[in-house]
Amino acid sequence: MKIPSKLKKEFEELELNKGIYLLAFSGGPDSVYLLEALKSYLGDELSDIIRLCYINYHDSSAVKEEEAIVNEYVDKYHLKLYRFDTKFKKGNFEDWARKYRYQKFKTIIRKEKMTALLTAHQKDDDIETYILQKERKNCPLHYGLNKITILNGIKLIRPLLNISKAEIYNTLNKEYITYYEDITNHDDHTKRNVIRKNLSDIDRKQLLIDKTIKNKDLEHLYQSFNDQKAPYQFDFYNALTEENKKRFVFYLIDKYLKTKKRREGIAKEIFEFLKSNSNNSLAIKKDLFLYRTKSSFFFFKDFSMITYSFTYHQKKIYKNKYFTIDLTDISKFNLVSLPVTIRNAEKDDLIDTDLPTKNVYVFLKKQQVPAFLYPAYPVFLVDNKIKCVPFYKDIKEKKIPLELFLLF
Repeated sequence: MKIPSKLKKEFEELELNKGIYLLAFSGGPDSVYLLEALKSYLGDELSDIIRLCYINYHDSSAVKEEEAIVNEYVDKYHLKLYRFDTKFKKGNFEDWARKYRYQKFKTIIRKEKMTALLTAHQKDDDIETYILQKERKNCPLHYGLNKITILNGIKLIRPLLNISKAEIYNTLNKEYITYYEDITNHDDHTKRNVIRKNLSDIDRKQLLIDKTIKNKDLEHLYQSFNDQKAPYQFDFYNALTEENKKRFVFYLIDKYLKTKKRREGIAKEIFEFLKSNSNNSLAIKKDLFLYRTKSSFFFFKDFSMITYSFTYHQKKIYKNKYFTIDLTDISKFNLVSLPVTIRNAEKDDLIDTDLPTKNVYVFLKKQQVPAFLYPAYPVFLVDNKIKCVPFYKDIKEKKIPLELFLLF
């Protein structure tokens, strides 16, 4: 098969002549086109580089015809085939089938240590995905389909995103290349099929332009997310649209939780939590909390589980994982001598000074320190007596040479 120069260039950029790839193969026009294009590009090396995976769902009376075409290409090019048989039981067939096949792909690729999965998604699939994302009001990281992505823990490559369905049919029919036509792809039983029938060529061109613009906007948006450092300021967050607030929340979930489990539910909890105005905390999981103050929010472990104690004898700068302090001028901390021990505050701590408020926790409350910070707040002891509890405002405004990594 003669392949267009744009597709050959795509294969070259993707370096598909290197490694071992699993091709999701159904015998349909798209996967047949991709296989034939790879044969033209790789030549006799095809069987060394490409493996096929075929899933028989037994969902049609024509599966024997489908199987025959799959086997025809396996024999024709002497390819290794991974075949699985299954039957749909209940629920949404499309969702079930997608999960089933990608789990099988993952198993094969990991077991055989393959480079990546190749799928024959093409330009029309890309456009249809974009339309569905907009209709469902999704907040994807990318509109439409990505050429290269990580899905279900495996690398997925879609080389045909610049090739239209019409181009595929024209080439296959012109060159008398055999393929299996699934008649269900022309029924109105799925949303994609309805979209496919109602789109004109003009619509497709405009949608591709819109998608490109939206993806460029998303690149800028996610770069702005990457530029933010904890604690995350509400000035930045509140300036976002409602949709982009949700995007930022999902971005933070991916950054701190690195999990897909309960992702939607966790995002909803966080989104609602951030609407409140009070200093508070939200348990995300056993060892991770989301904390918010009036001006910012951040993720950290449970402050009540933090304990530390450091004793310093010299007038110099000290740094540990909780704070950095400059003790060159100890008078800035109302100290007259060293050594000094700095530890986290405890509930029954009393201040040994002339301040009218003696209880440390009461003092912190009056200083408007968020309650969740009390157990980790530093107190300064000389001769086992608390001689200094830094003012919260002084720390935040850097009026004293003490930087708390716990807070900032």
